[in-house]
Amino acid sequence: MKRRSQDVIDVEKMENIKSVPTDGAIHDVYVTPDGKYLWSTSKVYSSVYIHSLPDLEKVGRVQVGQHPEWDTFTPDSKTGYIGTVFMQQD
Repeated sequence: MKRRSQDVIDVEKMENIKSVPTDGAIHDVYVTPDGKYLWSTSKVYSSVYIHSLPDLEKVGRVQVGQHPEWDTFTPDSKTGYIGTVFMQQD
């Protein structure tokens, strides 16, 4: 199985400087307004992964609805909102 990760890029050097393993494929990546956390969504596993910044230590994983994307936060970074898609099966 192929390893899944979030990669950190040094923009000035155009180099991958760190890879952070994840449980599933990542779709969207967001930084909270206070700059303390990185949130990433996995549509495959219906989850949000939360890592601290700048060290990228895993804080947690939150199971959410199907196909999470379109994250947004309150200005104080205390609350995050995740859009999900309900897919009706025939």
